[in-house]
Amino acid sequence: ITITTNNGEVFAIKDGKKIDEKDLGKRSSFVSNINGDVALLAVTQNAEDKNAPKELYYIQDNNMTKLVNDAKGCRLSADGNAALYMSGASALSKIDFKRDKTTYIADQVGDYEISPNGEVAAYTIPGYGCTSVYIFDGKESSLVGDTFPANSTILGLSDKGNYIYIKGNSDNEAGPLYCYTRKDNEYVKLCDNFLYLICFNYNNTQILYTQ
Repeated sequence: ITITTNNGEVFAIKDGKKIDEKDLGKRSSFVSNINGDVALLAVTQNAEDKNAPKELYYIQDNNMTKLVNDAKGCRLSADGNAALYMSGASALSKIDFKRDKTTYIADQVGDYEISPNGEVAAYTIPGYGCTSVYIFDGKESSLVGDTFPANSTILGLSDKGNYIYIKGNSDNEAGPLYCYTRKDNEYVKLCDNFLYLICFNYNNTQILYTQ
C-alpha cells in the first residue's frame, strides 16, 4: 500500500514495513496487479499542475525501483509482467519486467491500454476531426482504423489483442462503442450511445456496459 501523510509525504508499505525511507513527493497515482504483489507508483513535486512530470516507480518484493523521471501516465498489466508509460512529447513505451526490456512504441499518443498478460497494447493518435487506433504486438504497430470519432479512447483489450474495445468520443459524453476483432481484422459498432463501462470478464473477452 502507499500512504500519504497530512504534510504530503508519500511512502510505500508492505507487511507493515516501509519499503523506502525517503520522501518521494506527492502521490499522483498508484496501481497494482490483480494479485497485489506488483505495483506502479507515480509521484510529483507539483500536485497542483496536472501536466507536471512524474517520477514513476516499480514496486516488487520489498524493492522500489525508479523507472523514469518524466512520466505523464502509466498502465500496468493485470498479471504485473509489463507496463505502458507516456513521457516527453506523449511518447508511449512498453516495459517488460521479466526481460528487463523497454520498447519505444510511438509519439503523439492520445490514449492507450495494455492486455491482461502484458503482451499487446492498443493506442490512439488524434487527427483532424478523427482518431487513428493502432495495435502493438510487442514488435511492431498495425493500424486498426483511422476514421474513429475525435477524442476516441481505448476501454480495454484482451490477450493477444484478439478484441479491442473503443469508445468513440470523450469520457464525459455518450457515444458509439466499437469492438475490433483481430482474427477478422475488422471492427463493428456495438451501440451508438455507450455511457458507462461496468466491467470486463477476467481476460477481457466480454464486456458489460450501460447505454
